Amino acid sequence: MRVSIAHKIFLAWFLVSAVLIILVTVAMQTTTGRGFAGYLSKASLDRMEWLPSRLEQLYARTGDWSALRDQPGLWEQILREGSARRLIPPPPPRPPRPRRDDVAGGAPPPPPPPRGEDRQTPHLALLDAQGLLIAGSPEEMDRAARRVLHVQGKPVGELLLKSVDFPSDVERAFLADRARDAAWVAGLGLLVSMLPTYLLVRHFTRPIEAIATITRHLATGTYQARLPTNRSDEIGDMMRAVNGLAEALDQAEATRRRWMADTSHELRTPLAVLRAQIEAIQDGVHEANPRTMANLHAEVLRLEKLITDLHDLARTDSTGMSLYCAPLDPLEVVREALTGFAPKLAAQALTLVDQCPEAATVRVSADADRLHQLLTNLLENSCRYTDKGGTIRLRQQLSADRWTLIIDDSAPSVAPGDLPHLFDRFFRAESSRSRARGGSGLGLAICRAIAEAHGGTLTAEASPLGGLAMILSLPSLEPPLLETEL
Repeated sequence: MRVSIAHKIFLAWFLVSAVLIILVTVAMQTTTGRGFAGYLSKASLDRMEWLPSRLEQLYARTGDWSALRDQPGLWEQILREGSARRLIPPPPPRPPRPRRDDVAGGAPPPPPPPRGEDRQTPHLALLDAQGLLIAGSPEEMDRAARRVLHVQGKPVGELLLKSVDFPSDVERAFLADRARDAAWVAGLGLLVSMLPTYLLVRHFTRPIEAIATITRHLATGTYQARLPTNRSDEIGDMMRAVNGLAEALDQAEATRRRWMADTSHELRTPLAVLRAQIEAIQDGVHEANPRTMANLHAEVLRLEKLITDLHDLARTDSTGMSLYCAPLDPLEVVREALTGFAPKLAAQALTLVDQCPEAATVRVSADADRLHQLLTNLLENSCRYTDKGGTIRLRQQLSADRWTLIIDDSAPSVAPGDLPHLFDRFFRAESSRSRARGGSGLGLAICRAIAEAHGGTLTAEASPLGGLAMILSLPSLEPPLLETEL
Protein backbone atom coordinates (compact mmCIF):
# COMPACT_ATOMS: atom_id res chain seq x y z
CA MET A 1 0.00 0.00 0.00
CA ARG A 2 1.42 3.33 -1.08
CA VAL A 3 1.19 6.11 1.50
CA SER A 4 1.82 9.58 0.14
CA ILE A 5 4.10 12.05 1.88
CA ALA A 6 1.09 14.31 2.45
CA HIS A 7 -0.66 11.58 4.45
CA LYS A 8 2.52 10.86 6.40
CA ILE A 9 3.05 14.50 7.35
CA PHE A 10 -0.63 14.97 8.22
CA LEU A 11 -0.75 11.80 10.33
CA ALA A 12 2.50 12.58 12.13
CA TRP A 13 1.45 16.15 12.92
CA PHE A 14 -2.02 15.02 14.02
CA LEU A 15 -0.61 12.33 16.33
CA VAL A 16 1.87 14.75 17.90
CA SER A 17 -0.90 17.28 18.47
CA ALA A 18 -3.19 14.63 19.93
CA VAL A 19 -0.54 13.33 22.33
CA LEU A 20 0.37 16.84 23.48
CA ILE A 21 -3.26 17.83 24.01
CA ILE A 22 -4.01 14.62 25.93
CA LEU A 23 -0.93 15.05 28.13
CA VAL A 24 -1.80 18.68 28.86
CA THR A 25 -5.42 17.71 29.64
CA VAL A 26 -4.42 14.91 32.01
CA ALA A 27 -1.86 17.14 33.72
CA MET A 28 -4.44 19.89 34.15
CA GLN A 29 -6.98 17.46 35.58
CA THR A 30 -4.46 16.06 38.05
CA THR A 31 -3.21 19.44 39.19
CA THR A 32 -6.77 20.78 39.40
CA GLY A 33 -7.83 17.90 41.69
CA ARG A 34 -4.82 18.24 43.95
CA GLY A 35 -4.96 22.00 43.99
CA PHE A 36 -8.67 22.04 44.75
CA ALA A 37 -8.19 19.57 47.60
CA GLY A 38 -5.41 21.71 49.03
CA TYR A 39 -7.54 24.80 48.62
CA LEU A 40 -10.44 23.27 50.56
CA SER A 41 -8.13 22.11 53.33
CA LYS A 42 -6.47 25.54 53.57
CA ALA A 43 -9.85 27.28 53.55
CA SER A 44 -11.12 24.99 56.30
CA LEU A 45 -8.03 25.64 58.37
CA ASP A 46 -8.38 29.40 57.88
CA ARG A 47 -12.00 29.25 59.12
CA MET A 48 -10.84 27.71 62.42
CA GLU A 49 -9.23 30.90 63.71
CA TRP A 50 -10.33 30.09 67.26
CA LEU A 51 -8.37 26.80 67.38
CA PRO A 52 -4.85 28.26 66.80
CA SER A 53 -5.66 31.02 69.30
CA ARG A 54 -6.88 28.50 71.88
CA LEU A 55 -3.80 26.32 71.46
CA GLU A 56 -1.44 29.33 71.62
CA GLN A 57 -3.15 30.49 74.87
CA LEU A 58 -2.84 26.97 76.29
CA TYR A 59 0.91 26.94 75.49
CA ALA A 60 1.38 30.45 76.92
CA ARG A 61 -0.11 29.42 80.30
CA THR A 62 2.16 26.41 80.80
CA GLY A 63 5.14 27.30 78.60
CA ASP A 64 4.97 23.90 76.85
CA TRP A 65 2.55 21.28 75.60
CA SER A 66 2.56 19.28 78.82
CA ALA A 67 -1.14 19.97 79.39
CA LEU A 68 -2.06 18.06 76.22
CA ARG A 69 0.46 15.33 76.93
CA ASP A 70 -0.69 14.86 80.53
CA GLN A 71 -4.41 15.14 79.80
CA PRO A 72 -5.25 13.00 76.72
CA GLY A 73 -8.87 14.02 76.90
CA LEU A 74 -8.11 17.75 76.68
CA TRP A 75 -7.47 17.57 72.92
CA GLU A 76 -10.79 15.81 72.34
CA GLN A 77 -12.55 18.32 74.61
CA ILE A 78 -11.19 21.30 72.63
CA LEU A 79 -12.30 19.75 69.34
CA ARG A 80 -15.77 18.91 70.69
CA GLU A 81 -16.22 22.51 71.75
CA GLY A 82 -15.38 23.70 68.26
CA SER A 83 -17.66 21.08 66.68
CA ALA A 84 -20.49 22.14 68.95
CA ARG A 85 -20.07 25.69 67.68
CA ARG A 86 -19.79 24.26 64.07
CA LEU A 87 -16.39 25.82 63.64
CA ILE A 88 -14.61 22.59 62.68
CA PRO A 89 -15.55 21.09 59.32
CA PRO A 90 -16.54 17.45 59.48
CA PRO A 91 -13.85 14.99 58.44
CA PRO A 92 -14.20 13.16 55.13
CA PRO A 93 -16.54 10.19 55.62
CA ARG A 94 -15.25 6.76 54.77
CA PRO A 95 -18.22 4.48 54.19
CA PRO A 96 -17.33 0.85 55.01
CA ARG A 97 -17.15 -1.58 52.16
CA PRO A 98 -20.15 -3.94 51.99
CA ARG A 99 -19.39 -7.51 52.93
CA ARG A 100 -19.59 -10.09 50.21
CA ASP A 101 -22.30 -12.12 51.94
CA ASP A 102 -24.43 -8.98 52.50
CA VAL A 103 -24.24 -8.05 48.84
CA ALA A 104 -25.09 -11.58 47.78
CA GLY A 105 -28.09 -11.67 50.19
CA GLY A 106 -29.40 -8.34 48.96
CA ALA A 107 -28.93 -6.64 52.35
CA PRO A 108 -28.31 -2.90 52.11
CA PRO A 109 -24.93 -1.63 53.23
CA PRO A 110 -24.76 -0.26 56.78
CA PRO A 111 -25.31 3.50 57.12
CA PRO A 112 -22.32 5.78 57.65
CA PRO A 113 -21.37 6.44 61.26
CA PRO A 114 -23.17 9.36 62.89
CA ARG A 115 -21.48 12.65 63.47
CA GLY A 116 -19.66 12.15 66.70
CA GLU A 117 -16.34 12.16 68.46
CA ASP A 118 -14.86 9.40 66.30
CA ARG A 119 -15.28 11.56 63.17
CA GLN A 120 -13.83 14.80 64.52
CA THR A 121 -10.27 13.98 65.40
CA PRO A 122 -8.78 11.90 62.57
CA HIS A 123 -8.26 14.83 60.18
CA LEU A 124 -6.44 17.14 62.68
CA ALA A 125 -3.00 16.82 64.27
CA LEU A 126 -0.74 18.97 66.44
CA LEU A 127 3.07 18.92 66.25
CA ASP A 128 5.58 20.64 68.53
CA ALA A 129 8.42 22.89 67.34
CA GLN A 130 10.60 19.82 66.70
CA GLY A 131 7.92 18.15 64.54
CA LEU A 132 6.97 15.55 67.15
CA LEU A 133 3.31 14.52 67.46
CA ILE A 134 1.49 16.08 70.43
CA ALA A 135 -2.13 15.14 69.67
CA GLY A 136 -4.29 13.88 66.84
CA SER A 137 -3.65 11.31 64.11
CA PRO A 138 -0.46 11.49 62.02
CA GLU A 139 -1.81 9.29 59.21
CA GLU A 140 -1.93 10.67 55.65
CA MET A 141 -0.62 14.09 56.63
CA ASP A 142 1.95 14.42 53.83
CA ARG A 143 -0.16 16.89 51.84
CA ALA A 144 -2.02 18.40 54.82
CA ALA A 145 -2.67 22.13 55.20
CA ARG A 146 -0.37 23.60 57.87
CA ARG A 147 -0.67 26.50 60.29
CA VAL A 148 2.33 27.54 62.44
CA LEU A 149 1.57 28.47 66.03
CA HIS A 150 3.46 31.41 67.63
CA VAL A 151 3.86 32.56 71.20
CA GLN A 152 5.60 35.89 71.69
CA GLY A 153 6.79 35.72 68.07
CA LYS A 154 8.44 32.33 68.54
CA PRO A 155 7.17 29.24 66.67
CA VAL A 156 6.06 26.66 69.21
CA GLY A 157 4.15 24.15 67.12
CA GLU A 158 2.20 23.40 63.94
CA LEU A 159 -1.45 22.55 63.34
CA LEU A 160 -2.19 20.16 60.44
CA LEU A 161 -5.46 19.55 58.59
CA LYS A 162 -5.68 16.52 56.29
CA SER A 163 -6.55 17.16 52.63
CA VAL A 164 -10.15 16.60 51.74
CA ASP A 165 -10.97 13.59 49.57
CA PHE A 166 -14.05 15.20 47.96
CA PRO A 167 -16.71 12.96 49.39
CA SER A 168 -19.63 15.26 48.65
CA ASP A 169 -21.70 15.05 45.50
CA VAL A 170 -21.24 18.78 44.87
CA GLU A 171 -17.47 18.43 44.88
CA ARG A 172 -17.58 15.36 42.64
CA ALA A 173 -19.91 17.20 40.27
CA PHE A 174 -17.49 20.14 40.17
CA LEU A 175 -14.57 17.91 39.19
CA ALA A 176 -16.73 16.04 36.68
CA ASP A 177 -17.69 19.35 35.06
CA ARG A 178 -14.02 20.35 34.86
CA ALA A 179 -13.15 16.99 33.29
CA ARG A 180 -15.95 17.36 30.75
CA ASP A 181 -14.83 20.89 29.90
CA ALA A 182 -11.24 19.69 29.48
CA ALA A 183 -12.42 16.91 27.15
CA TRP A 184 -14.35 19.41 25.01
CA VAL A 185 -11.35 21.72 24.88
CA ALA A 186 -9.08 18.80 23.92
CA GLY A 187 -11.45 17.71 21.14
CA LEU A 188 -11.77 21.27 19.86
CA GLY A 189 -7.99 21.64 19.97
CA LEU A 190 -7.58 18.50 17.84
CA LEU A 191 -10.08 19.80 15.31
CA VAL A 192 -8.45 23.22 15.17
CA SER A 193 -4.98 21.64 14.78
CA MET A 194 -6.15 19.88 11.61
CA LEU A 195 -6.39 23.18 9.70
CA PRO A 196 -2.75 24.28 10.15
CA THR A 197 -1.72 20.67 9.60
CA TYR A 198 -3.50 20.64 6.26
CA LEU A 199 -2.01 24.01 5.30
CA LEU A 200 1.46 22.81 6.27
CA VAL A 201 1.04 19.65 4.21
CA ARG A 202 -0.06 21.67 1.17
CA HIS A 203 2.83 24.08 1.73
CA PHE A 204 5.32 21.23 1.32
CA THR A 205 3.56 18.92 -1.13
CA ARG A 206 2.48 21.50 -3.72
CA PRO A 207 6.07 22.36 -4.81
CA ILE A 208 7.02 18.68 -4.69
CA GLU A 209 4.16 17.89 -7.08
CA ALA A 210 5.30 20.74 -9.33
CA ILE A 211 8.87 19.39 -9.31
CA ALA A 212 7.61 15.91 -10.20
CA THR A 213 5.58 17.38 -13.08
CA ILE A 214 8.47 19.32 -14.57
CA THR A 215 10.85 16.36 -14.26
CA ARG A 216 8.36 14.28 -16.24
CA HIS A 217 8.40 17.01 -18.89
CA LEU A 218 12.20 16.94 -18.92
CA ALA A 219 12.14 13.16 -19.35
CA THR A 220 9.98 13.56 -22.47
CA GLY A 221 12.26 16.21 -23.98
CA THR A 222 10.23 19.32 -23.08
CA TYR A 223 12.71 21.76 -21.58
CA GLN A 224 10.79 25.05 -21.66
CA ALA A 225 8.76 24.63 -18.43
CA ARG A 226 10.06 26.43 -15.32
CA LEU A 227 9.20 26.38 -11.61
CA PRO A 228 8.43 29.48 -9.52
CA THR A 229 11.37 30.67 -7.46
CA ASN A 230 9.62 32.71 -4.77
CA ARG A 231 10.51 30.34 -1.90
CA SER A 232 13.58 30.92 0.27
CA ASP A 233 13.80 27.52 2.01
CA GLU A 234 15.44 24.24 0.99
CA ILE A 235 12.55 23.37 -1.33
CA GLY A 236 13.09 26.71 -3.05
CA ASP A 237 16.77 25.80 -3.52
CA MET A 238 15.71 22.48 -5.04
CA MET A 239 13.25 24.24 -7.38
CA ARG A 240 15.96 26.64 -8.53
CA ALA A 241 18.29 23.69 -9.07
CA VAL A 242 15.64 21.98 -11.21
CA ASN A 243 15.22 25.21 -13.19
CA GLY A 244 18.98 25.30 -13.70
CA LEU A 245 18.88 21.71 -14.91
CA ALA A 246 16.04 22.51 -17.31
CA GLU A 247 17.94 25.56 -18.59
CA ALA A 248 21.09 23.52 -19.13
CA LEU A 249 19.16 20.78 -20.94
CA ASP A 250 17.40 23.39 -23.06
CA GLN A 251 20.72 24.96 -24.02
CA ALA A 252 22.25 21.55 -24.69
CA GLU A 253 19.33 20.64 -26.92
CA ALA A 254 19.61 23.94 -28.77
CA THR A 255 23.35 23.40 -29.14
CA ARG A 256 22.78 19.88 -30.39
CA ARG A 257 20.29 21.04 -33.01
CA ARG A 258 22.54 23.89 -34.10
CA TRP A 259 25.47 21.46 -34.21
CA MET A 260 23.55 19.08 -36.43
CA ALA A 261 22.37 21.89 -38.71
CA ASP A 262 25.82 23.47 -38.96
CA THR A 263 27.54 20.12 -39.49
CA SER A 264 25.19 19.12 -42.28
CA HIS A 265 25.58 22.54 -43.84
CA GLU A 266 29.37 22.47 -43.65
CA LEU A 267 29.51 18.96 -45.09
CA ARG A 268 27.03 19.75 -47.83
CA THR A 269 29.01 22.73 -49.16
CA PRO A 270 32.27 20.95 -50.22
CA LEU A 271 30.25 17.97 -51.41
CA ALA A 272 28.13 20.26 -53.57
CA VAL A 273 31.28 21.84 -55.02
CA LEU A 274 32.76 18.43 -55.76
CA ARG A 275 29.54 17.23 -57.35
CA ALA A 276 29.22 20.34 -59.50
CA GLN A 277 32.79 20.11 -60.77
CA ILE A 278 32.56 16.37 -61.45
CA GLU A 279 29.25 16.78 -63.28
CA ALA A 280 30.77 19.65 -65.27
CA ILE A 281 33.62 17.36 -66.32
CA GLN A 282 31.14 14.60 -67.19
CA ASP A 283 29.06 17.01 -69.26
CA GLY A 284 32.11 18.30 -71.06
CA VAL A 285 31.79 21.81 -69.63
CA HIS A 286 35.21 21.56 -67.98
CA GLU A 287 38.16 19.49 -68.92
CA ALA A 288 39.89 17.15 -66.50
CA ASN A 289 43.07 19.21 -66.64
CA PRO A 290 45.57 19.76 -63.82
CA ARG A 291 43.83 22.96 -62.71
CA THR A 292 40.44 21.26 -62.39
CA MET A 293 41.98 18.32 -60.58
CA ALA A 294 43.76 20.72 -58.22
CA ASN A 295 40.44 22.36 -57.37
CA LEU A 296 38.90 18.95 -56.73
CA HIS A 297 41.85 18.00 -54.56
CA ALA A 298 41.55 21.22 -52.54
CA GLU A 299 37.88 20.54 -51.87
CA VAL A 300 38.68 16.99 -50.81
CA LEU A 301 41.36 18.27 -48.43
CA ARG A 302 38.95 20.84 -47.01
CA LEU A 303 36.34 18.13 -46.53
CA GLU A 304 38.90 15.85 -44.92
CA LYS A 305 40.00 18.60 -42.51
CA LEU A 306 36.40 19.29 -41.58
CA ILE A 307 35.71 15.63 -40.88
CA THR A 308 38.93 15.37 -38.85
CA ASP A 309 37.94 18.41 -36.78
CA LEU A 310 34.48 16.99 -36.18
CA HIS A 311 35.99 13.69 -35.14
CA ASP A 312 38.37 15.41 -32.69
CA LEU A 313 35.58 17.41 -31.10
CA ALA A 314 33.28 14.40 -30.87
CA ARG A 315 36.01 12.33 -29.23
CA THR A 316 36.79 15.18 -26.83
CA ASP A 317 33.12 15.40 -25.81
CA SER A 318 32.72 11.66 -25.32
CA THR A 319 35.96 10.30 -23.87
CA GLY A 320 38.25 13.31 -23.58
CA MET A 321 41.23 14.25 -25.68
CA SER A 322 44.09 11.77 -25.77
CA LEU A 323 47.34 13.39 -24.71
CA TYR A 324 50.89 12.15 -24.42
CA CYS A 325 52.39 14.74 -22.09
CA ALA A 326 56.02 15.24 -21.24
CA PRO A 327 58.04 18.12 -19.78
CA LEU A 328 59.08 20.49 -22.54
CA ASP A 329 60.09 24.06 -23.30
CA PRO A 330 56.97 25.74 -24.74
CA LEU A 331 59.07 28.34 -26.59
CA GLU A 332 60.67 25.59 -28.65
CA VAL A 333 57.22 24.51 -29.86
CA VAL A 334 56.38 28.16 -30.62
CA ARG A 335 59.54 28.53 -32.75
CA GLU A 336 58.77 25.27 -34.60
CA ALA A 337 55.27 26.49 -35.39
CA LEU A 338 56.61 29.85 -36.66
CA THR A 339 58.97 28.14 -39.07
CA GLY A 340 56.22 27.15 -41.52
CA PHE A 341 54.58 30.61 -41.57
CA ALA A 342 57.40 32.57 -43.20
CA PRO A 343 55.91 32.27 -46.73
CA LYS A 344 52.45 33.30 -45.55
CA LEU A 345 53.81 36.28 -43.65
CA ALA A 346 55.75 37.38 -46.70
CA ALA A 347 52.74 36.94 -49.00
CA GLN A 348 50.59 39.17 -46.78
CA ALA A 349 53.44 41.62 -46.06
CA LEU A 350 52.90 40.97 -42.35
CA THR A 351 55.53 41.90 -39.79
CA LEU A 352 56.24 39.37 -37.04
CA VAL A 353 57.41 40.85 -33.74
CA ASP A 354 58.72 38.10 -31.49
CA GLN A 355 59.25 39.48 -27.98
CA CYS A 356 59.72 36.10 -26.32
CA PRO A 357 63.14 35.44 -24.78
CA GLU A 358 65.57 33.08 -26.43
CA ALA A 359 66.48 31.08 -23.34
CA ALA A 360 63.99 28.71 -21.75
CA THR A 361 62.81 29.96 -18.36
CA VAL A 362 60.06 27.45 -17.51
CA ARG A 363 58.94 24.03 -18.55
CA VAL A 364 55.39 22.76 -18.96
CA SER A 365 53.89 19.28 -19.14
CA ALA A 366 52.27 19.09 -22.55
CA ASP A 367 51.68 16.98 -25.62
CA ALA A 368 54.07 18.52 -28.17
CA ASP A 369 51.92 17.59 -31.20
CA ARG A 370 48.69 18.95 -29.68
CA LEU A 371 50.44 22.14 -28.52
CA HIS A 372 51.91 22.56 -32.01
CA GLN A 373 48.40 22.09 -33.49
CA LEU A 374 47.00 24.76 -31.14
CA LEU A 375 49.73 27.31 -31.96
CA THR A 376 49.44 26.61 -35.68
CA ASN A 377 45.68 27.28 -35.62
CA LEU A 378 46.16 30.55 -33.73
CA LEU A 379 48.90 31.76 -36.04
CA GLU A 380 46.86 30.67 -39.07
CA ASN A 381 43.92 32.77 -37.89
CA SER A 382 46.18 35.79 -37.34
CA CYS A 383 47.67 35.49 -40.83
CA ARG A 384 44.26 34.92 -42.41
CA TYR A 385 42.37 37.83 -40.84
CA THR A 386 45.05 40.51 -40.36
CA ASP A 387 44.99 43.19 -43.02
CA LYS A 388 47.83 43.24 -45.52
CA GLY A 389 50.84 45.09 -44.15
CA GLY A 390 49.78 44.54 -40.56
CA THR A 391 51.66 43.25 -37.53
CA ILE A 392 51.62 40.03 -35.50
CA ARG A 393 53.30 40.15 -32.08
CA LEU A 394 54.20 37.35 -29.66
CA ARG A 395 54.71 38.04 -25.94
CA GLN A 396 55.44 35.83 -22.95
CA GLN A 397 54.25 36.42 -19.39
CA LEU A 398 55.30 34.42 -16.33
CA SER A 399 53.76 34.04 -12.91
CA ALA A 400 54.46 31.77 -9.96
CA ASP A 401 52.78 28.74 -11.56
CA ARG A 402 51.63 29.80 -15.05
CA TRP A 403 53.20 30.24 -18.45
CA THR A 404 51.25 32.61 -20.70
CA LEU A 405 51.66 33.34 -24.41
CA ILE A 406 49.89 36.35 -25.97
CA ILE A 407 49.46 36.54 -29.76
CA ASP A 408 48.45 40.08 -30.81
CA ASP A 409 47.56 41.18 -34.31
CA SER A 410 46.58 44.47 -35.89
CA ALA A 411 43.28 45.48 -37.47
CA PRO A 412 40.66 44.39 -38.19
CA SER A 413 39.26 43.66 -34.73
CA VAL A 414 36.21 41.72 -33.57
CA ALA A 415 33.03 43.31 -32.27
CA PRO A 416 32.90 43.21 -28.44
CA GLY A 417 29.63 41.28 -28.58
CA ASP A 418 31.28 38.55 -30.65
CA LEU A 419 34.24 37.94 -28.32
CA PRO A 420 32.39 35.50 -25.98
CA HIS A 421 31.29 33.44 -29.01
CA LEU A 422 34.61 33.13 -30.82
CA PHE A 423 35.15 29.66 -29.37
CA ASP A 424 31.66 28.39 -30.22
CA ARG A 425 31.56 25.69 -32.85
CA PHE A 426 30.85 26.91 -36.40
CA PHE A 427 30.87 30.54 -35.25
CA ARG A 428 32.18 33.18 -37.65
CA ALA A 429 32.62 36.78 -36.62
CA GLU A 430 31.61 37.90 -40.12
CA SER A 431 28.79 36.06 -41.84
CA SER A 432 29.90 37.50 -45.18
CA ARG A 433 33.29 35.81 -45.08
CA SER A 434 33.71 32.96 -47.49
CA ARG A 435 34.65 29.55 -46.29
CA ALA A 436 37.83 29.78 -48.31
CA ARG A 437 38.92 32.52 -45.89
CA GLY A 438 36.86 31.78 -42.81
CA GLY A 439 37.52 28.08 -42.54
CA SER A 440 35.02 25.67 -40.98
CA GLY A 441 34.49 27.59 -37.76
CA LEU A 442 35.86 24.73 -35.64
CA GLY A 443 39.50 25.76 -35.25
CA LEU A 444 39.17 27.93 -32.16
CA ALA A 445 36.82 25.42 -30.53
CA ILE A 446 39.50 22.75 -30.99
CA CYS A 447 42.19 25.11 -29.68
CA ARG A 448 40.25 25.76 -26.49
CA ALA A 449 39.61 22.02 -26.06
CA ILE A 450 43.38 21.39 -26.34
CA ALA A 451 44.20 24.13 -23.83
CA GLU A 452 41.63 22.86 -21.31
CA ALA A 453 42.84 19.27 -21.75
CA HIS A 454 46.27 20.52 -20.58
CA GLY A 455 44.72 22.21 -17.56
CA GLY A 456 45.10 25.65 -19.15
CA THR A 457 42.91 28.36 -20.60
CA LEU A 458 42.49 30.12 -23.93
CA THR A 459 40.74 33.49 -24.03
CA ALA A 460 40.31 36.36 -26.48
CA GLU A 461 40.25 40.11 -25.98
CA ALA A 462 40.84 43.29 -27.92
CA SER A 463 44.48 43.82 -28.86
CA PRO A 464 46.33 47.10 -28.25
CA LEU A 465 47.50 46.79 -31.88
CA GLY A 466 43.92 47.22 -33.06
CA GLY A 467 43.10 43.59 -33.78
CA LEU A 468 42.59 40.53 -31.63
CA ALA A 469 44.69 39.16 -28.75
CA MET A 470 44.64 35.40 -28.11
CA ILE A 471 45.90 34.55 -24.60
CA LEU A 472 47.09 30.98 -23.94
CA SER A 473 47.91 30.09 -20.32
CA LEU A 474 49.31 26.73 -19.17
CA PRO A 475 50.43 25.52 -15.73
CA SER A 476 54.20 25.46 -15.35
CA LEU A 477 56.22 22.73 -13.67
CA GLU A 478 58.66 25.05 -11.91
CA PRO A 479 58.84 28.71 -10.88
CA PRO A 480 60.33 31.05 -13.49
CA LEU A 481 64.00 31.94 -13.25
CA LEU A 482 64.95 35.52 -12.43
CA GLU A 483 67.05 37.46 -14.89
CA THR A 484 70.07 37.26 -12.52
CA GLU A 485 69.76 33.48 -12.58
CA LEU A 486 69.88 33.15 -16.38
